[in-house]
Amino acid sequence: MSVIIKWKRYLYNLYTAIVEYSKDARLYIHNSLIDGYSKTEDRFLGKITLNAHVIEKGITMPNRRFGFGQDKIRSLVLLCNEYVECGYNIHQPLFESAVSVISEYNDLHAKNNVPIEEKLQNEINNFLAKFPDIDIHPQPLVKREEIFYRGDFLYVAQHRHCIRNFKGHVEEDKLRDAISLAQTSPSACNRQPVRVYVIQNTRQKNDLFETITSMQRGNRGFGHNADKLLIIAVEMDTYNGLGERNQMYVDGGIYTMNMMYSLQYYGISSCILSSALLPHDFSIKFLKENEIVCSMLLIGNCPDEFLVARSLKRDPIVTTMY
Repeated sequence: MSVIIKWKRYLYNLYTAIVEYSKDARLYIHNSLIDGYSKTEDRFLGKITLNAHVIEKGITMPNRRFGFGQDKIRSLVLLCNEYVECGYNIHQPLFESAVSVISEYNDLHAKNNVPIEEKLQNEINNFLAKFPDIDIHPQPLVKREEIFYRGDFLYVAQHRHCIRNFKGHVEEDKLRDAISLAQTSPSACNRQPVRVYVIQNTRQKNDLFETITSMQRGNRGFGHNADKLLIIAVEMDTYNGLGERNQMYVDGGIYTMNMMYSLQYYGISSCILSSALLPHDFSIKFLKENEIVCSMLLIGNCPDEFLVARSLKRDPIVTTMY
């Protein structure tokens, strides 16, 4: 093939990639939470759920710090008030769950005689007074044997939680068995592009584990207690054409979920971390040039009893279309 033909093909592929990625960008900016001007019910519920989950996580932390998340709780109250002012359904389960989280946060501080900043306390009280009939569902306290009971798949799926209370070491044999089971995950055309990097927490300052987890802001307050970090990476070599430009995230996402079930089956606690929270200029030096990070999992052992976030799921009636 001549140099001219190679350059023509390269320039054509580059132009097509720019066009297609520009379409992706426009679609994402217009329809995601980046566009802060649209106030549809779904976007409100998305923002409300995100803020409520931050508070849920704070409540379930192994070393809970009272007074946590006051900016988030203030934002959550504000969003919920706006939602109500727009005339949206206050009996929507995700909205009711957010009210429950605000009430639990308030009760938790009151029972432990920890004052909340006065202005915020008034905002919380005024908000909760509007919803005296909404049931309160605290974050569940679970037992280890309930989570890791090897029942049928229905039981396993319904009892899976992201666990943020880590205690103890993960046996290498168990981890190898879990990774082997996760390999049953399907991938497009059986490409099997996923690679799993295991990073040990040596408890040494500035080790690789601390370097990566400290840059990922979603594990503050509990990540340092994990035994290991699994990085789920995907090789791009086997994908072809711009139509497959996002397929590696699909394959990696399916593998990640399968990995979480596999870890649960072998009695290993896990909590998924979003790689999107890593800084854009942060690079993991041991990754190959053809690999992208799809997700990360903190893993470890756990205590006999611990709190988990309730994380209410949407009703299938709402998410299923015919």
